[in-house]
Amino acid sequence: MNYYISDLHIHHKNVIRFDNRPFADTDLMNAVLVNNWNERVTEDDHVYVLGDAFWKNEEESLKILKELKGHLHLVRGNHDAVKGRLRFQWESIEDYMEVNDNGRFVILSHYPIPFYRNQHYGAVMLYGHVHNTREWELVEKWQKEVWNVGIPSRLINVGCMMPYMKYTPRTLDEILEANPAPEFERVDEEAESKNEEGGGLVKKADMKWFVFVESVNRKEIYEMNVFDHGGFTADLEKFLKKRPTREELSEELRHITMYYFCSKCEWEVLLTSWVHGGRDDAPELKIDVYDQLKMNWDHFVDYVWQFAPKKRPRTKEGVVDEL
Repeated sequence: MNYYISDLHIHHKNVIRFDNRPFADTDLMNAVLVNNWNERVTEDDHVYVLGDAFWKNEEESLKILKELKGHLHLVRGNHDAVKGRLRFQWESIEDYMEVNDNGRFVILSHYPIPFYRNQHYGAVMLYGHVHNTREWELVEKWQKEVWNVGIPSRLINVGCMMPYMKYTPRTLDEILEANPAPEFERVDEEAESKNEEGGGLVKKADMKWFVFVESVNRKEIYEMNVFDHGGFTADLEKFLKKRPTREELSEELRHITMYYFCSKCEWEVLLTSWVHGGRDDAPELKIDVYDQLKMNWDHFVDYVWQFAPKKRPRTKEGVVDEL
């Protein structure tokens, strides 16, 4: 099991006032942090501390580190001058980490990163540093703004002082449950109301078209639903509001897929190490997601077309049945 936490600031007297922590002194704070940790974590678990673990006092810090259960990993913060014997109590020490948590790609940094790797493919970005300050509020405000324009983002503050952390290492499931994110569906009055034009906008959950992509570590190939890509689906839904013809849809769909899935663009996804017909001497094939879609383009357009709201023809008596 993986656990995450940040900004413990063990031995740091002033942080009690800075964070408004509910402790009379550092002795009580340190005791609660250690007790909460060891009540949850087993010796087989991995705990990732996203910076600012201790505040000076090397001897006392060493004693506490030896008390903590599990495999300890440190993502260095601005107050982590890890040296001497302290260094050897950590299983790993990095400035930035990427981990696979039960199939989910998680980025770990002491500092929040607004645009991070695999952001459009469901990655989660855990951070600390800003505590419960105005800076944290600004990060939250910014995240809501990018949600509003259809950009997926899962930046989550795992500082121990946050209400959902409660000075305790938490699993990714617990952290995500406490910080829900929207489905990135472009919903507006047109989508929600019943109007005479008829036909609602497509729901992303209903659309599935799988392509092959590489895993983050490029060691395996798996299937990805292209409609799980937040930016791609948001742009498509925006265009579908115009109730295009099939020909208009095909043209715009080509532009959108090229923008998000062509290897020349920012969101590069390559499929490598294909072996043709199982031959060991077969050449390696590099193919991006857009190329995979082109192979079955007409079928792909037909598939999207079936979800598109259609215009209704009108007669003198009014609107007839939807096409």
